[in-house]
Amino acid sequence: MRKEAIFAIISGILFGLFIAFGVFRLNKTFKQNDSLPEDIAEENTQAKSNGNTPESQTISLVKPSENDVITVAKTEISGITKPNLNVVISAEVKDYILKSDSKGEFKQEIDLEGGLNQIIILAMEEDGSEFQKNINVIYSTEFAKD
Repeated sequence: MRKEAIFAIISGILFGLFIAFGVFRLNKTFKQNDSLPEDIAEENTQAKSNGNTPESQTISLVKPSENDVITVAKTEISGITKPNLNVVISAEVKDYILKSDSKGEFKQEIDLEGGLNQIIILAMEEDGSEFQKNINVIYSTEFAKD
């Protein structure tokens, strides 16, 4: 009888520790501030101190999308940002400088190189604040439409 009681007590303690560890891990996972890596938390702090909250930093691309495969060397980059901002589109071959219209729309035809092209879109406000969006597109003649 004693062996069974000792076995039940030890089993109960181990089971309780197992449950407590699971609850501890769940709490740690769901904590918002602890789940952010330091570099991301630092970027968010810097953006807020500059007055550039994520809501104010907007560049929405209409086309192309991330990792699109494009079959022509010239393609159009179009998107929306705040009205009347200077926009710089930096492609692999050339940089393009333009201004968004009164609705915040911009578009520019750019040249692509064969393979992977990283395109950086940078919008600059009058006060010097800026925000950017990076995308990768692939130019391939292998998938050209006949």
